[in-house]
Amino acid sequence: MAAATSTKNAHLRTLFVRGTRHCLFVWITDMFSLHCIFGPFVTATLAFQIVEKLLKSLKNHEQRYFIINTTSF
Repeated sequence: MAAATSTKNAHLRTLFVRGTRHCLFVWITDMFSLHCIFGPFVTATLAFQIVEKLLKSLKNHEQRYFIINTTSF
């Protein structure tokens, strides 16, 4: 298994682990923690690009996927 970590900023951490049957990509920030499983042939760069697209899509459809405003009774 190979692992790569990034600690450019204290508030941002990523981990990419390549196994024989899968790759694990973990991204932890102050706001969220995201864990993704990819196929064994995905590179760290491609995994990061896919995760960025996923986060952009989630941000665009935030109201649809997350409870942001709640009404009090």
